[in-house]
Amino acid sequence: MALKNNNFIEIQNLSSDNGLKVVRPAFIFAHPDDSVLSAYYAMWTAESFGLDIVACCGFPATDVPGDWDVRCNFKSALRACGTRIEEHQQVCALTQNKFLALELLDSQYGGSGELAWADAWTRTVRALQDFDARLVITHSTRATHPDHQYVACFARRLARHLNFLSLTHVIGRILGASRFL
Repeated sequence: MALKNNNFIEIQNLSSDNGLKVVRPAFIFAHPDDSVLSAYYAMWTAESFGLDIVACCGFPATDVPGDWDVRCNFKSALRACGTRIEEHQQVCALTQNKFLALELLDSQYGGSGELAWADAWTRTVRALQDFDARLVITHSTRATHPDHQYVACFARRLARHLNFLSLTHVIGRILGASRFL
């Protein structure tokens, strides 16, 4: 069960002792650092542990760095992608959340086509069902970054398709930055 408590999202672990099912959250965000920046507290306190699905973990065909890579002082797009994914794997290990990296391309590298999104849909549905998630936490649908907008719509469609609870605006409102997350 997701509860708003003192301006944080708390994932409450409901044990089988009281006959209620454990709520297993899935975090679906665009980039490796988005879930950590947006939902770290929820990830850290999810006693039932979560599944973190990151959409834009594809490597570009060329090693030309994108705008965000350059801003972060990377001279190689491949190095930037690899570093972000590796750092994210470490955070997931620390918070004991499972990590699923989808191979969609970040918009700074041109984005992904319909076939890639269809494959991502199939893999994500399977992962959510295998993990037995019941709650999806994602970007605000009012986000200004195109990757965040696509992933928020993708996650909300998944939640409706699987009849899950979906939290999209809550994280951004708590942080006071919903248009960016």
